[in-house]
Amino acid sequence: MPSFGDLLRTARGVWKALPIPMQVRRGVGKYSWKAIEQVSFTLRRRSKGWDEGKLYVAGFFSESHGIAASAIRCANALEHLGYPVERIDLGPPSAMALLNTQSPPDDLTGTYIIHVNAPEFSFALAKLGLTHRSRARVIGYWAWELPKAPESWIRRSRLCHEIWVPSQFVADAMAAARCPVHVVPHPLPDMKAASAAPCPLDLPADAFVALSMLDMRSSLMRKNPIGAIRAFRQAFPDKESAMLVIKTQRGDQYPDSTVRMREAAAGDPRILITNDTWSRAEVDALIQRADVFLSLHRAEGFGLVIAETMQRGKPVIATAWSGNIDFMSTDYFGAVPVSMVPVEDQDQIYAGQEWAEPDIAIASRKLKQLFSDPDLARKAGEDGLTRVTSCLGLSAYEAHVRPRLATAYPIKV
Repeated sequence: MPSFGDLLRTARGVWKALPIPMQVRRGVGKYSWKAIEQVSFTLRRRSKGWDEGKLYVAGFFSESHGIAASAIRCANALEHLGYPVERIDLGPPSAMALLNTQSPPDDLTGTYIIHVNAPEFSFALAKLGLTHRSRARVIGYWAWELPKAPESWIRRSRLCHEIWVPSQFVADAMAAARCPVHVVPHPLPDMKAASAAPCPLDLPADAFVALSMLDMRSSLMRKNPIGAIRAFRQAFPDKESAMLVIKTQRGDQYPDSTVRMREAAAGDPRILITNDTWSRAEVDALIQRADVFLSLHRAEGFGLVIAETMQRGKPVIATAWSGNIDFMSTDYFGAVPVSMVPVEDQDQIYAGQEWAEPDIAIASRKLKQLFSDPDLARKAGEDGLTRVTSCLGLSAYEAHVRPRLATAYPIKV
């Protein structure tokens, strides 16, 4: 009997062959994928139990974005701690790609840690060949950025035996989940193994560089680079030795958001906006070149680049709300106070609830202080390094995962 994925691919082939205008295709496609995902979700549920077996980490290992980094860091850390890990690359993060099934493992037992969020989770299970008849333990690693997860996420939690989340903020958002939820923060890699690649951008050697980064799929309003632009301009109305670099990717997919961001920076040659997909080594080199990381986000499930910058002993200025508070806390020098406001997202990715509006004036003042006082910048960097090492180092990660994996996977010594 053909699988659901086989039937879907046949239907897709027929649909593509029909002489239908592209605008109509896009309009229908937006809603048809939601319907397809609903069918895929309805056909799946978690197994009643599992048998011991291999430990798998599944995710988008060949991609360059936060969810991909989540899987990579998980697998690397588990291997470093001595756990026997097999990696499964799910390919590019699209519904159709996830339905291009690969050969499943020889025996569908063991534990699967799957770094795919709720909307695509049923597709990932289909690609992995996991059904309610499998004897495998399914752990979803999910991250949501508002105080309460959507009901659709809560319903899809029944696909998992348990869910791991990167912060207490996300755990609270998933409080209504239909399976246990455990906080397992992203582990930070050993910096001794990091390569010293040159910075991909030709920046003046004597420039004070503030850096912001975002994937445009993550919502311009949530990431708030326009807030970073405003803070930079207020801090340095006429300082030619200061620069703001905004590193984006996939801006071509969100032309309206890209235009709004560039309009906010218009007329200021000190603000460099670059849009491209870089390797991990290139991103690391840019973070290493920066003097401060500026994240005036309105919400974060975790804040991975904030943590990565702090690990390098560099100061950050970041919104004092949501997932990053777990490792940064509100008493850190660069924590920016907020007021809570209704969510307004022009990209229509988020809606309802509230998120944070960071105080731009205070962010601007802190930015100016770091520029004027190198000793303060050094102390803020050292404090940040101490904080993330304590919360996100390998020892801390082991304390989180060992209770979850100890029975089936004793670590090698």
